[in-house]
Amino acid sequence: MYVEISRVSVAFSAHVRYYPREAWTLRIFDAEVDSDTIREELSKVASLDGSLACPVANSFKAVERRTDWGASSTFAEYMIEVSQGILSNGGSAVVGAAVTMAFNRIKKRTGAQDSRASLTMEGAADLVRRDIERLYDEPTNSLTITASSFTAETNVYEFTLTGTAGTYRGTVGELEEQPACTHVWFTSSEDRPRN
Repeated sequence: MYVEISRVSVAFSAHVRYYPREAWTLRIFDAEVDSDTIREELSKVASLDGSLACPVANSFKAVERRTDWGASSTFAEYMIEVSQGILSNGGSAVVGAAVTMAFNRIKKRTGAQDSRASLTMEGAADLVRRDIERLYDEPTNSLTITASSFTAETNVYEFTLTGTAGTYRGTVGELEEQPACTHVWFTSSEDRPRN
């Protein structure tokens, strides 16, 4: 299926009944997307790209939408939620590497275009806010940015936001070769049950 816009996410949670501790989201544009391809690549994250004998607990969700109403558009969203127990199998650096490899393979296999030609601080903040709303059910209008920075050498935007449930952090551009990839996380040490 050809899609104009697609979102691919990897989230880490204590259990599916809790909001994620952290999540990575790749946005791809103008790509030929096959949900089996995306599922195959995302499932590799649950086994740390094959370094674990068997994958940790995970849940995969795919939503594909085509609209023909005067003009046509297509959208797809894919998400794998992985047990955060995987973090004890190598730490966040190993998990980040597995996410990076999966996202790079997805971009290559789908022929996706880079999704950030010229991102501004405001545009990066908007991406982080929307991901927090989508992943944590925090309305964007309840999120206040309390700190922000941009590092020119790495092209990474960083944000700290407060919302009704607590404090969130987020980055845009943290993964090499993924300039509009977001990484968001809830800073509380307590897992938050889903509504």
